[in-house]
Amino acid sequence: MTEVLQAITPLPVKKVEDGDVLQNGCIHVVPGAKHVFFQNGALKLSQLVHDPGFRPSIDALFMTMAAEYGDRAVAVVLSGTLKDGMRGAQVIFDVGGRTIVQDPREAGI
Repeated sequence: MTEVLQAITPLPVKKVEDGDVLQNGCIHVVPGAKHVFFQNGALKLSQLVHDPGFRPSIDALFMTMAAEYGDRAVAVVLSGTLKDGMRGAQVIFDVGGRTIVQDPREAGI
């Protein structure tokens, strides 16, 4: 995914490593089969997230983002797998953050 995105955008694209801090103007790509979440302002990678849902799941990232950043958190949910991202986006919305969701009719699946 990193190489595909880098070929179509002028923005730098970086594969997330454990402990990375988000960089403005950079696209961060989570390596396959890993969960990513926020802890003390840094990105943490894990294979073990206690969530019976999807693996990997964006919900873990969104929920920890809501806890870390509250009303400054933003969730963007594009086309994806079934309901992955809905719970986490709802948590961000509930703490006053922003949520942006793609219309499923516009998703090129």
